Amino acid sequence: NLETMEKIDELNTGIGNAWAITVDSDGTVFVGGDAKYIYRYNPYTREGKQLGYFTSSSTTVFDIVADENDVLYFTGKNKLYSYDQKTDKYTLICASLHADGKDTYSIAYSNGYLYVNVYGDANSDGVYTKAIVKYDTKTQQVVGSVDISKPLGSNNFVYDIHVVGGDVLIAGNSGLANMVAVDINTMELIDIGIAGGNYGGVSEE
Repeated sequence: NLETMEKIDELNTGIGNAWAITVDSDGTVFVGGDAKYIYRYNPYTREGKQLGYFTSSSTTVFDIVADENDVLYFTGKNKLYSYDQKTDKYTLICASLHADGKDTYSIAYSNGYLYVNVYGDANSDGVYTKAIVKYDTKTQQVVGSVDISKPLGSNNFVYDIHVVGGDVLIAGNSGLANMVAVDINTMELIDIGIAGGNYGGVSEE
C-alpha cells in the first residue's frame, strides 16, 4: 500500500529471479524470470496464476512488454514469443531474431513494432555481438537491425530500452562505456554525446 507503505500481499511465483515485470491496461501484473512460463497476478483480487509453459527448454525471460491490445511480448534464447490473454495462448512468433544472436535482454514496443536487444558470443577482441532488432508485429517479420557492438564495447548487458519520440534509448549496467540512441525509422545510430558513465537504466522522462 503506497499510502501506508505497508506490505499487503506476498506470493511465491516459482520463477526464481523475477527479471521481468509489466502491467497491462487493467492493472494486471505479469512476471517473467528463470522459468519456462509467465506468472499473472491480479492486485485487486490478489489472485496469482502460472500461465502454462511457452517452451520445454531452459530459458530466462529478462523483459516483457504489452501492446495496446494487452498482448504480451517477451523473449528467450534469441526467440520471440507472444501471449494472447483472450485465447490464453503462447505463440512462438520468431524462431531466430538475429543470425549471430545467442540470447536477449531488453525489449520495447511502439506503434506495432518491437525493438529487441540481442547479444551473441565475443570476438577475438572481447567485444560481444550486440544489436537492436526491429520486428513488425503485423507482418511477423524482422524488418531491420542495427549493430551496437562497437559503441557499447565489451559489456554484453543492455538492461533497459525506451522508445522516446523517434529514438530508442539504450542503457546498461556498471561498466557500460556509452549510452546509445537509435533512429527507429532508419535504424541508424545517433551521436548524442553521452559517454563514460555507468548507467543502470533509462526512463522516458
